[in-house]
Amino acid sequence: MGAAPNSYSRQWFDFFHAPIDEARTAQEVAFISRCAPLPEFRRVVDVCCGMGRHARALSGIGYCVVGIDRDAHAIAKARELGGGPTYVQADVREYSPEPESLDLAIVMSQSFGHFDAARTSISSPN
Repeated sequence: MGAAPNSYSRQWFDFFHAPIDEARTAQEVAFISRCAPLPEFRRVVDVCCGMGRHARALSGIGYCVVGIDRDAHAIAKARELGGGPTYVQADVREYSPEPESLDLAIVMSQSFGHFDAARTSISSPN
């Protein structure tokens, strides 16, 4: 019997994502804007954006943000919440925007390292 595809459940979002307060998001976005200030880093991709809390906050202060996530429910919720970003349902391993179309890529959670072994193309140096 093969392993089930790696995906988040709605319970994951309800438990880990929904209760995050605005103060935490504001602090994280302040960090991003200090490290990647406007206008030099205007075009941002929020990789594995979930329901888009960072994408919305960054968009609200002037960044042009594309949020990507492979979870259809998360992208639907992000779109429902609105706030300015463009959202794309895509697997980050298959998403390939033009390099000059972006100034910054962020991954603000624990999304990397949870890929299915059969689909991971990065090999270990050992």
